[in-house]
Amino acid sequence: MSGDVCPLAGTPEFMAPEMYEEHYDEGVDVYAFGMCMMEMATAEYPYKECSNAAQIYRRVTSVCIQSSLTLCDEVFFSSLKKIIIPPTCVWFC
Repeated sequence: MSGDVCPLAGTPEFMAPEMYEEHYDEGVDVYAFGMCMMEMATAEYPYKECSNAAQIYRRVTSVCIQSSLTLCDEVFFSSLKKIIIPPTCVWFC
């Protein structure tokens, strides 16, 4: 399905930033898997501090890392951030 993009669909908490811009590939699935791993590791739903989809959108597209990541141990966090944080990101908010 190279080059074809489906309409925006999915659970906002698990959607990669690229999905909001509608230019994405299979990497968004890797991102969603990373978010599932984070949920399992922290026992918290992603972006639980957000009260609506618009807040999640702002955090995801600005590469703000959710608060539950602080519950991860350093080795796991190091591996996880390689999956869910784009290499161009130089800081966390």
